[in-house]
Amino acid sequence: MPSALRKTIGDDKEDKTSAFYNKSPSAILRCDINEVFPIPEVILYRVGNADETNPSLLSLIDSPEEPSVSRNSKGAFNVKVKAIINDTELVQKFGSQPSIFECLVTLKLPNKILRREKKLTYQPGE
Repeated sequence: MPSALRKTIGDDKEDKTSAFYNKSPSAILRCDINEVFPIPEVILYRVGNADETNPSLLSLIDSPEEPSVSRNSKGAFNVKVKAIINDTELVQKFGSQPSIFECLVTLKLPNKILRREKKLTYQPGE
């Protein structure tokens, strides 16, 4: 786990979206969802730029890792999804302005679908 700065979105303990900044030109974007049932669908996206330009550039983050799923003694699920953001590739594709990333969590219940998202603004090179 890279040390240095950890940027976290959300003030509750149930789910977090964070970026861990390495000394190398990359970051790990991570979304943790804890104690939910049924097992959620979790997707990390790049939504667009911080200045709200390029909103149509809704694309999956390159090189996501497989989600980590565990279950507690009460049967609830804990899901962790992470992706490596390479600053050089990010700047080449979208420029050097800050990017907004989103963790989208979907719970499919018998009578409805619940969605929750958390956003994180990431500045390449910081």
